[in-house]
Amino acid sequence: MISREQAIKTALYELEQQREENYTQEREREAEVIAANPEIQKLMDRRSSLLGQGIRDAFRDPQGAKALSEKIAGEMRELNSEIRRQLVLSGFSEDYLQPITRCRECKDTGYVGEPVHELCTCVRQRMLRIMMSDAGLRDLETQNFSTYDAEVYPDEPVPGRKSTQRAYMEKVRQRLEQYANEFERDAGKGIILYGASGLGKTFLMNCVAERVLRRGFSVLKISAYRLYDVLRNYQYDQSESEMVRDLINADLLALDDMGTEPMTRNNNEQRGLYNILAERIACRRAMIITTNLDRGQTLERYGDRIANRLYDAGRMSVYQLFGEDVRRFVKH
Repeated sequence: MISREQAIKTALYELEQQREENYTQEREREAEVIAANPEIQKLMDRRSSLLGQGIRDAFRDPQGAKALSEKIAGEMRELNSEIRRQLVLSGFSEDYLQPITRCRECKDTGYVGEPVHELCTCVRQRMLRIMMSDAGLRDLETQNFSTYDAEVYPDEPVPGRKSTQRAYMEKVRQRLEQYANEFERDAGKGIILYGASGLGKTFLMNCVAERVLRRGFSVLKISAYRLYDVLRNYQYDQSESEMVRDLINADLLALDDMGTEPMTRNNNEQRGLYNILAERIACRRAMIITTNLDRGQTLERYGDRIANRLYDAGRMSVYQLFGEDVRRFVKH
């Protein structure tokens, strides 16, 4: 899992590379212009000389610095105007020699705001792309609240239920989106989505994960089968120690398809799962879990220590999904 701090560091490094590319392109444009019109080189040299002389004169005569500054500013405006005119005469746009930046807000510095500097939107977008590059988070680009489509759910009454599948799922979506929008680090409250396959549990989990990630929190998404491998390897030779650390420390742990992982006779992996759950609960770090198992089946498979923690109303909000398998309504 890429942490938020690592993503910021990488995003700012990318901006540093961008600034170097900008500078290289500026020098290339300058050489192109001078080759086409040597007069522009003379004007640029006069501008540099004027600026340097003005700084030296200001140091020699601090009392007259203001008047000198105004005089130089006027001369600089005239020189810049002539440079722009010569550029147009040579077939270039008048702003061809302006500094090159990709972001208008931060000028490729990565920060905005004065006097308090904050990360620019362009950095936050880079961070999101970097964090989504994790294998487990790639689906979030296409599975999120913006792409959620209630129309895939049937709008007919479900036998034995008071609402249609679509109406019920819309209520669940609204509550999950509110949860994601109000998510706070170490708030502790988590979510369980359970029900048969094909009801959209993983999609909804991805919606929450994407929104939480976009808001700047760290998210680790992992399948129960992959978690099984991690715990087995960690117990065997400590080879997954970094992943185990992330499983405990991520602001939001998204565990998909709990109950599909194989079970061994000695139940070492089950003990490892319990330790992770217990540690996250103790630290008030949230989880969102999808599973085909209801509470009774969870109790039967994992025992009361795990089941009681997962289905504690004070720690987890539980949503049962029901209805038809919506995958058959989705066009591929």
